[in-house]
Amino acid sequence: MKFEIATIVSLILLAASNVEVVAYSYGLSNSEKESLLNLHRNTRNSLNSPNMKEIFWDEELAKSAQKYSEKCIFNHDDDFPKGENLAWGSIDRIPDYYQSWVDEKADFDASNSREKLKSIYYKNRAIGHYSQIVQAVNTKVGCGYNYCKKAKKQYLICRYEKGNMLNKEVYALPSNNGKTTKTTMKTTTKTTTKTKTTTKTKITTTTTTKTKTTTKSATTIIIQTKTTTPTKSTYEGQEISKSGKCGSRDNNKRCSNNKCCSQYGYCGKSDTYCGNGCQSEFGRCN
Repeated sequence: MKFEIATIVSLILLAASNVEVVAYSYGLSNSEKESLLNLHRNTRNSLNSPNMKEIFWDEELAKSAQKYSEKCIFNHDDDFPKGENLAWGSIDRIPDYYQSWVDEKADFDASNSREKLKSIYYKNRAIGHYSQIVQAVNTKVGCGYNYCKKAKKQYLICRYEKGNMLNKEVYALPSNNGKTTKTTMKTTTKTTTKTKTTTKTKITTTTTTKTKTTTKSATTIIIQTKTTTPTKSTYEGQEISKSGKCGSRDNNKRCSNNKCCSQYGYCGKSDTYCGNGCQSEFGRCN
């Protein structure tokens, strides 16, 4: 997920298991695409939100996600201006990567971010992957999956029509004591995964936020997300990438690599960073 002002979150989550799967998977089969779509639909429909739009698989988003996954760059694509969740690790179980995003729900609920998303963190823990999945206005998702041989990692990327929007409602609560008149499509998730040769190892939890990493095991799932923020005049806002903080948001630091410091205090090179409100004292503005 990008912040329009965008924040990159790295989080390594637990998958309680004693099995390491030696995997070499490239791309998604039709059944895996259907499974990922159903996982998204079930997560969204479970909220019974009256403004939750039905989400559909978008092949263009899927193609772009697959293409980027094959580059094996374990960071967000600054050229992709919309919503994006990343996850990678040594296991070949696609639902586990998806579940690592959904596992943020408890922290998301505790943060009271549903009505107004103030941050993609809560008590230094990521909530932005889950909020990206349940963003009510989203109607399109597409994912890519690749095995990065050099890094020996499976890599899942899901891209969304719209990214997280700070200071906006994520989804509405159901009316009538939990009952809503909104018609939703109920889909039973039937997960199809590939099983490879297995050997014994332990998967546990590691949490990473930028430079600080605490590792408890050699086998991990790593996830990243980016967030978008609306401009003053539109609901969704122009969804662009963020490279880092600057100006008063970060002790008046200047942007590096000839980047602009936007009016929101984040570094980047697009017109939104370098145009109206650009802080010339903390970077270029043209």
